[in-house]
Amino acid sequence: MKKFSVYLVLVLACFLAFGNTIVNDFVYDDASVIKDNRFLKKSENIYHLLSKQDYFARSGVGKYKRYGEGSYRPIVTLSYFLDYAISENNPVVSHTMNLLYHTATVIIIYHLLLLLSGNGIASMLASVFFAIHPTGSEAINAISFREDILCAFFVCTALYCYLLFIENRRKQNWLFLMTAVCYFLACLSKENGFILPAILFLATHMIFYSESKLPFFQQVKNTLPTYIILSAVGLVYLLLRFGLFNYVSIEDEPDIPFFMRIIRFINVLVYYLRLTLIPGQLTPAYNKNFLESARYLFISVPVLTGLLSILFFYRKKFPLVSFGISWYLIFLLPVSGLMYLQHPVAERYIYLPMIGILLVISLYISTLTYRKKMLLPVLCILIFFLIQKSLTQNIIWNNEFSLWEHAVKYAPKNYNALANYAVVLADSGKTHDSIIYYQKALKIEDRAQSHYNLANSYNRLGMKDKAEVEYKRSIELDPLYSESHNNLGKLLAEQGKYEEAIVELRTACKLSPYNVKAYNNLGACLNHLKQHDEAIKVLQYALKLAPTYTSALFNLTTAYFKKGDTRQAEKTLQRIMEIDPGNQNVEQYLQVIRSSMNQPANQPPAPKPQVKTEPPSLTDKPIPTPHPIPPVNDQVKNVSALIEQADKLMNDKDYPQALSLYRNAVQIDGMHEEIRYKLAECYIKLGSFSLARRELLKATAINPEYEAAKKRLAEVEKIIRKVPGLPDTGE
Repeated sequence: MKKFSVYLVLVLACFLAFGNTIVNDFVYDDASVIKDNRFLKKSENIYHLLSKQDYFARSGVGKYKRYGEGSYRPIVTLSYFLDYAISENNPVVSHTMNLLYHTATVIIIYHLLLLLSGNGIASMLASVFFAIHPTGSEAINAISFREDILCAFFVCTALYCYLLFIENRRKQNWLFLMTAVCYFLACLSKENGFILPAILFLATHMIFYSESKLPFFQQVKNTLPTYIILSAVGLVYLLLRFGLFNYVSIEDEPDIPFFMRIIRFINVLVYYLRLTLIPGQLTPAYNKNFLESARYLFISVPVLTGLLSILFFYRKKFPLVSFGISWYLIFLLPVSGLMYLQHPVAERYIYLPMIGILLVISLYISTLTYRKKMLLPVLCILIFFLIQKSLTQNIIWNNEFSLWEHAVKYAPKNYNALANYAVVLADSGKTHDSIIYYQKALKIEDRAQSHYNLANSYNRLGMKDKAEVEYKRSIELDPLYSESHNNLGKLLAEQGKYEEAIVELRTACKLSPYNVKAYNNLGACLNHLKQHDEAIKVLQYALKLAPTYTSALFNLTTAYFKKGDTRQAEKTLQRIMEIDPGNQNVEQYLQVIRSSMNQPANQPPAPKPQVKTEPPSLTDKPIPTPHPIPPVNDQVKNVSALIEQADKLMNDKDYPQALSLYRNAVQIDGMHEEIRYKLAECYIKLGSFSLARRELLKATAINPEYEAAKKRLAEVEKIIRKVPGLPDTGE
């Protein structure tokens, strides 16, 4: 089969099975690692890949010490920079790149297996099976799991170059140099790459020297210099990873007895084998019941014993079969349950190991050439089934809602499935439903992150007391959780407890030096306590991190204004006008500043009461201004009661009455994005799309991260453009 035809078949297989991933959105950890990661937005930040603190602090979104990237994988992060350089935060580009990386891996696997076996049919079959296998959907669909694809590519390239080097009697040194470089890159993509030398050793002595008359020790002596050099490369990586870039997670690991780890190890190895051979119901989160199941162990032990027996007793007669099984077992060791993993079972873990099993299957099929007439239709049906299954999985991975709705359906007792589905519900505006699923998740595992998210949902509903309890519980479980300190500080500030709020906000800033929200909220609190000089320093630092952050610019304007530096206040407002020319608050504030400049020197300037001198922070609601307003608790009761009544009226389709109540709620608390969103939905029901658009714009201005409002806004704007004569503005 000509090379061009081989490449065409392999590329076609990849795109047939995973071509529909290109239209998918960012999912799973993509939001924190890629979409909302300011670190990737400036190419000059690439040098931070060589800085321990900056890498771990910036590799996720602000949750340094625990919830950012916990492993040093700079090659993967570098690939994210490339994605952003091509097209800023465009999921189409990122998914296309993942598909191209997968295709490149498939091609190098074909060449590697062909070099190992000399069997074109088996190599082709194994490569096609790998290209279209549904268990690859997790690594291919989630951009944040790209490390598995890149690690597999570099591992296979390193092994291919090394075997060519051995085949050419170790004369072409550039091939060995490529081996060492690719080995190092594999390690920097994912830790699993470190165990490649074990596979190199087996491939060399189990296959290439299988017919050699040289004694085993003489074979080892001949290749010993290469092993020493590769060991040195591995040692450099270990010093880099566990010395210079050692990330020590503070997450408490459960105390699992050694014998129980062995049971998990056996069960996991066989479970992954089942997923490879029979990829039935796949999900991003699996129930963990089978891990320590004695009943499952009764099946696992005979299966694993059978595998090991084939590996050992047929190592000379069928070395390729033994090598394939060895590949599978060795590359699964790091994720097999011997070491603690937060996610003990995940499909992405078998992206690299399953190559070995697919090789064994393909070798067996290639021996059945005497049954070509029956074999060909069976293979076509099998390939069709695998492609169809992969396409279905890609649709499930299309967006966060479809992904976690599917996970909850098939893993209803999995913490991650429940917690992530709750997050999706909250982002969709279904706050009440999200609370139910957060509570279900916390019954399974008591984690700080879900207490934090539950607190946010309570906060959105105006249930401040419950929110405060959950924030404090989150901090109790994880004192280094910056976001919980930030939101608790904001909540305390809303109650007028500025001193207490400042303590929490300072802690948040200390824990996460790139948490812009925390610095902005701290600056606002300092303004309330008239500590304007410190507020200016804090807010300037926030703007150094995020120069276009209008909320921090408004708070900085307030600090200058209250300090009496009206010129600097005016300059800061001019910056806001450049960023957001249509901002009405800027015009009002400018009038106040300019009028105050004409007042006598001994009369302190004061903004008019209606001017919002401290607009919302990036968190849900603004820290309240010191102007006389009704007590917070009374407001909460009024707003909660109004929203509850309005929601009931919406369910009863009494939209005019619901509209009246939502408007009243907006008058009491106009800076709550969810109320604005609900009011917009009511306008849509009444056919007032322009007014709905106005409210959705306000909702997204209050909280730029409110995905439900942004999606609804796009839908409403499409309707406005399609309907002729529909006005673009409201009242």
